[in-house]
Amino acid sequence: MRQHLVIVRAGDTSLHPQWMGTADRNWDLALSYHGDFPDRYQGQYDFLHVFKGSKWEGLSHFLKEHRTLVRQYQYVWFPDDDLLTTSHNIDTFFTLCQALDLTIAQPALTHYSHYSWEITLQQSEVVARLTNFVEAMAPCFKVQHLHLFAPYFAENTSGWGYEWLWTHIADKHFIQRIGIIDQTPVFHTRPVGADEPMDNTHVPTLEWQRLLKKFGLKLSRPKVIEAVAAQPLKAR
Repeated sequence: MRQHLVIVRAGDTSLHPQWMGTADRNWDLALSYHGDFPDRYQGQYDFLHVFKGSKWEGLSHFLKEHRTLVRQYQYVWFPDDDLLTTSHNIDTFFTLCQALDLTIAQPALTHYSHYSWEITLQQSEVVARLTNFVEAMAPCFKVQHLHLFAPYFAENTSGWGYEWLWTHIADKHFIQRIGIIDQTPVFHTRPVGADEPMDNTHVPTLEWQRLLKKFGLKLSRPKVIEAVAAQPLKAR
C-alpha cells in the first residue's frame, strides 16, 4: 500500500492508463468503472470497483463500501477520466499537497485545456495558490478531514454547485487550507459538460439551484487568497 490514493470514475475512453507509470509511484489507483466491459483495464489499476451511475454517485458508493481502505491513506484525489497527466506529475502533486498542508486541493489546468473557471488555469510563476475554490473536476481531499465532505458526495447527480458546498463546510469547521497546485498542471482534454439533462431527469442548473437553496449557499467569487512563491518544498 502506498501513501496516497487516486479514485477515478472511468468509462471506456479513460486516460488513466497513461497515468500509471512505474511501481515506485507514491499513490495507488482505484478504478471505479461505469462502462460496459469490466475486464477492459486489467492490470491498469490497484483496486476495481464496478458501479453504474454518475461520477459523484459512484464515488459516494465507493467511499461507503471501502471506508477502512480509504482511511489508510493521507490524501485521496478524485480526477475526471479525461485528464492527461503523468505518474511523476501526480507524485509531485501529492507531495505539494502535504507540504502545504492543504485540506482540499486540485492541480491547475494547462492553458490549452478546456476549462470553466479562469482561476483554475496554471500560473507558472508560482508553486501554488491558496484559494476559496477548488473545482469538482479534480478535487483532492486530506483523508483526515474527508469525513466532513464525503456524506454530501451524492447530493446531486451532476456535481454542479459542490465547489460552494465544500467551501461552506470548510468555513463551518474553520478549515482555511484550500488551494490550486500550479507546479503540476494537467491537460483537460474534452469540452466541459453542458447544461443537459442527465438520465433524462437531472438538469445540472436545476440541481445547482436546489443545492444552493438547501444549504443556504452564496455564490462567492472564486479568488486567490495567497500565492506560494516558486521554491522547493518538502512534504511534512
